Amino acid sequence: MSILNHFLGLYQDKKQIALLSWAYGVIAVFATVAAGLIALVNQSLGVGLMIIPLVAIVAFSVNIIMWALIRFAIESAGVRIAEKRMEPYKKLGRELRNAAAKTATAGGKKSTKK
Repeated sequence: MSILNHFLGLYQDKKQIALLSWAYGVIAVFATVAAGLIALVNQSLGVGLMIIPLVAIVAFSVNIIMWALIRFAIESAGVRIAEKRMEPYKKLGRELRNAAAKTATAGGKKSTKK
């Protein structure tokens, strides 16, 4: 039951990549053990079944790379959208800083004349 609770916790914490890695790992281990046991009876068939763990490892690697690329694209698009939304406020901030600088220099000039 502890293992099931662990996987349910990963699912609830939205750790899909961890669940994916566990699934591919379990498939690779069981396929390797099954291929080894079959190889005791028929070596060529056992060696032929070793393609299953190889495919699982390759699929896992491709999934990790694609997952990372998709997350990167989504997050960078989100940053760009946020920057576009903040652009008017940045412009306003620059204008306020310029106005404050002008009043500070104008105020400084008046005080030096007295």
